Amino acid sequence: MIDDFSPDAAEFRCLVPFPDQSENFVLGFEAGMIWQRMVSGETTIGGLDEIATHAGNIAVFQRMADAQGYDLMTDDAGDGWIIATFTKRKNRFRLVK
Repeated sequence: MIDDFSPDAAEFRCLVPFPDQSENFVLGFEAGMIWQRMVSGETTIGGLDEIATHAGNIAVFQRMADAQGYDLMTDDAGDGWIIATFTKRKNRFRLVK
């Protein structure tokens, strides 16, 4: 039996139900979580070690990656899902004194 506080139970239950179940809200919330990680400076976000994201966010993800200096690679995970991997670009130009 899995108790309510085990990692397995927490992984598969809704912790914070949203009153707005619209697609735009869900996509925006998902993109916002990734945006915050970009702003925090993470060098790699997403990939096979993380959960799939909505395919409906591909265009937004690309604009976010361009704005924050990340390369984006996506792989189709089926049924409207993608595996998105954001990799921070290294600075190519440096000021030398």
